[in-house]
Amino acid sequence: MLQIAQHRQLPVILHCRDRGSGDAAARVFAIIRSGFAKLHYHRHCFDGSIEELREWQSLPNVVLGITGKFLKDTNTKSDAVSRIFPHQLILESDAPFFPPRSCCEVNHPWNLIDVALTVSPRRNILLNILNWMANDNAL
Repeated sequence: MLQIAQHRQLPVILHCRDRGSGDAAARVFAIIRSGFAKLHYHRHCFDGSIEELREWQSLPNVVLGITGKFLKDTNTKSDAVSRIFPHQLILESDAPFFPPRSCCEVNHPWNLIDVALTVSPRRNILLNILNWMANDNAL
């Protein structure tokens, strides 16, 4: 898939799931470093550590998506979200998965505001500026 993306100059969406061990991201990085570092990446549903964040930030073209899972998961390394570079941050609903509130059984795109309302104070940025920035990065 990365060879196709490289040949056609397409962005790549990556979802590294491994129950928090970091093994999936490590395997993905080994592949990326084998000749695919210059592609444009969207690291979907990022919930990694600061160390993993630094690895993603070493890529020249990457955005990191924060979802409701980040807000609910007590195992998430919440310091990482405040260290995502402004030009790399996007907000995601990940609907219908990972509802940001415990009262919701199924996630919906309109719950994205809950993600923004939590990320805004953690990054010490006004909500409207965060929304503008994340939208611009997503585009």
